[in-house]
Amino acid sequence: MASSAAAAGPLRSLRILSVLLAVLALSLLCVGLVAGQRTPTQARTNQAPPTREINVRSHSLRSPYVDSNLENRYWDFGGSTVVHNNKYIRLTPDRPSRRGWLWSKEPMPAGDFTVEFEFRVDGKASRVFGDGFALWMTSERHVATGEALGGPTQFNGLAVFFDTFANTRHPYMFPYVSLMVNDGSRTYSGDDDNESNQAAGCEARFRRPTHPTRARAVYKDGVFSLDLDIRGDNTFETCFSVEDITLPDRYFLGFTAMTGDVSDEHDIISITTSMSKPVAVPPRRNHLNQPGNRQQQAGVPPRQQQPDYGQNQANRNPTHRNNVNNNNNQQQQQQQQQQPPPPYGGAHTGGHSQQQQQQHNNNQQGQPPPYTPPSRNNNNNNSPQEDTAPVPEDTGRPAGGANQGREHLPPKPSHNRRRPNRGANKATGTSGNKVSSSLSPLNWIFMFAFGSIAVVIIVLAARAVTGGHRKRF
Repeated sequence: MASSAAAAGPLRSLRILSVLLAVLALSLLCVGLVAGQRTPTQARTNQAPPTREINVRSHSLRSPYVDSNLENRYWDFGGSTVVHNNKYIRLTPDRPSRRGWLWSKEPMPAGDFTVEFEFRVDGKASRVFGDGFALWMTSERHVATGEALGGPTQFNGLAVFFDTFANTRHPYMFPYVSLMVNDGSRTYSGDDDNESNQAAGCEARFRRPTHPTRARAVYKDGVFSLDLDIRGDNTFETCFSVEDITLPDRYFLGFTAMTGDVSDEHDIISITTSMSKPVAVPPRRNHLNQPGNRQQQAGVPPRQQQPDYGQNQANRNPTHRNNVNNNNNQQQQQQQQQQPPPPYGGAHTGGHSQQQQQQHNNNQQGQPPPYTPPSRNNNNNNSPQEDTAPVPEDTGRPAGGANQGREHLPPKPSHNRRRPNRGANKATGTSGNKVSSSLSPLNWIFMFAFGSIAVVIIVLAARAVTGGHRKRF
C-alpha cells in the first residue's frame, strides 16, 4: 500500500504537468494563428508610403540648349555666359575677371526634390587657377553678378560653393565644396573662403578630370545632402548631409561662376530635376473581417442592370414562373374570345367536329384534353373511324407549355450576367465571395514555428504521461 501511494504522487504530478504543457501548446498555436491572420495593411503600417520620381521639365536642361531665336523657354543666362548649343553652357571662359550666370525663369515647386547636374572645370593653368562656381536655391533670381563666386553675398535660401582657389590657409585642401544656409541675415565672406558661414563641406578633386563630373543634390524631409561622382563610373560618394534645412516657400534654381586674377573654364553640361510624389496605394482588404461587396468597398459604382423582362426572375423562382404562365394563358384566352371562332365543321375546313374544336382550345390554353371514352360502334360498315386527334392551328409557335405567351418578349441577352451572392456568411457578414488568403511569407513562418513548438510540447507531454503507466513484463 505504501508503494502504491508513493507511486501515485509522481503520477499525479506528471498528469498536472502534461495538462499545463498542453495548455501552453494550444496557446502558442493560437498566437501563431492570430499572427497569420494579420492583414497586409496592418503589416505595412510602419513602412514609409511609396513614392515615385517625376521629372520637372521647367528646371531641367539638355542640349540643344536654345531654339532658333537663341532663347530657352525655361532658363535665362547672361554675363560672360556663352552657349555652345550641342556641347555645353560655358559660364566663364579661361580668362581673368569674368562672371556669368544661368537662372531658371520659374520657381521650383514645393516639396522634396533631386537636382542632378553634370559639369566640367578645366583650364590651361596647372598650379594656380580659380575661382569656382556655385549652385543656388534662393527666393529671388539674382541675374546681376556678385562677389560670391558670381552670385549675391546676401540671399535667402542655400548655396553650394565649388571653390578652386584658397584665399587663406585652411586645414583642408582645395578644390573644396561647402554649403551655406542663409535667411538673409548673414553675408558671404570671401576673405576666409566663407569658412565662418559654412554648414558642411568636403574635399573633392573635380578639376581637370578626363571626363565630366556629376553632382546630385537631394532634399528630402528637411535633410539636404550632396553626392559626387568624380571617377565617372556612376558611383556617387556622399560629400555632406545636413539636417533641419528649411527652404523658402518659393525658390529659384541657378548657377554662377567667377574668375579673378586667375581663371578657369566653368561649363554646365546638363541639369535633371525631379520631384518625389507619394503614390496612393489602396489598402488590401481582408474579406474575413470586412463585410460587403468588394466593388462597393472600393468605391466602384455597381454595374448597371440590363432589363429583365420577367425572364430571369421567372427562371429563378418557380412560383413566379407559374404566375407568369397563368397570366399569359389568361391574356391569350381573352384574345381568342375577342376574335371570331374559326368555321369548324364546314366542308372547306375538313369537317372538324365541335369536340375537336374544344380539344384545340384546351391545347392552346396549356390544359390537357378531356378524357374521351372509346366509342362502341357495332356497325360493320367499311367507313373509316373518325379521327379524334386535335388539329392545332398553324400559328408558327409551340402550343401550350411554360413558354406559351412569351412570343412577344425580346430574346434573352447573350451576355453572362453575374448572379447575386446567395451563400452569405452570417457569422462573418461576408457576401459569399471567394475568400482569398492574403498571408505574407512572414505570417507563414510564424504559423509554422508556433505549430512546431506546439507539436513538440504535446509529444513530450504524451511521453511523460505514458511513462508513468508503462508496464513491465
